[in-house]
Amino acid sequence: MDLILYFRVFIFFVDIAMIGYILNKNSKSMLNITCALLILSYAIWTFGATLSLRPDIAVNNMILFQNISSIGWISCVSFVLCFSLAFSKRETLLKKKWVLIFIFILPVIFIFKQWTSSFTFSVPGNIGWEIEWKDKFWEFLFHVYSILFALLSLYLIFRYGIQTNIKNKKKQFKTLIVTGIICFLTGTIIEAILPLFDNNIVLSTGDLFNLISACGIVYAIIKQCRLVKVLD
Repeated sequence: MDLILYFRVFIFFVDIAMIGYILNKNSKSMLNITCALLILSYAIWTFGATLSLRPDIAVNNMILFQNISSIGWISCVSFVLCFSLAFSKRETLLKKKWVLIFIFILPVIFIFKQWTSSFTFSVPGNIGWEIEWKDKFWEFLFHVYSILFALLSLYLIFRYGIQTNIKNKKKQFKTLIVTGIICFLTGTIIEAILPLFDNNIVLSTGDLFNLISACGIVYAIIKQCRLVKVLD
């Protein structure tokens, strides 16, 4: 348990460092902003999961930290979609209210239900407190939302990558697709498939794999900055 806790602390500080680095590069770029928001959702998820991992934590504090963590694990896939729109040169869509409503209406509902204790509940687990779903309908809806948004994001990046003739962009596209698929598969297995065989417990270590996605995204941003300098 201590190893997982220390690794989560390490991931949290790496996420914060990457956010600072990305915004320092260009705080006005929509690509950088969506990237920073995505990694921030990862950091919030890891922060809450880290503090709620200890088995000796008070129940009220555990519930608070689980709720804080939920802001990250619920919203991250929406920010993945935002980043994918910005990366694929469709950032103008992010300025349309109906698009933002479409992207964030479900996570807002999920987060509200979580903070009003009607989405999930916590039980003692093998490595601290774990989460179980309160209702099969909301569990199904959450997984549908996560999977569809993740697949849509990968499709947008893939389509843009195969259409562009810029060599640097193709390298970015390949990096994002590979890291995205790794996180999508591991996240789906850990958070959706394995719980079916283990008393429906979810979100135990899924946040640990977000570092792969974050590093791939930051790598793409670094390449983008170099490309902009070359074109200028």
